[in-house]
Amino acid sequence: MYLVSQIEDSKDLEKALKKHYKEIFENELFDWYTDESKWPKKSCIMVFKEFFEVEFNEMVINLSRDDLILDEV
Repeated sequence: MYLVSQIEDSKDLEKALKKHYKEIFENELFDWYTDESKWPKKSCIMVFKEFFEVEFNEMVINLSRDDLILDEV
């Protein structure tokens, strides 16, 4: 799950994906293969969508009693 800034309009969902897909793509691929030579040669939004099913959610609920830890990606 990836969090982005609050989005006011549903039309902005695709804009947010286009803005962040490359970072998400690389992060997910690295979890599968640390050898980047095995990654797809193209990393455009269309290839991203072939690899991943994208689902947008408006809410995240933290059920933990622990404080959230912000981690720079």
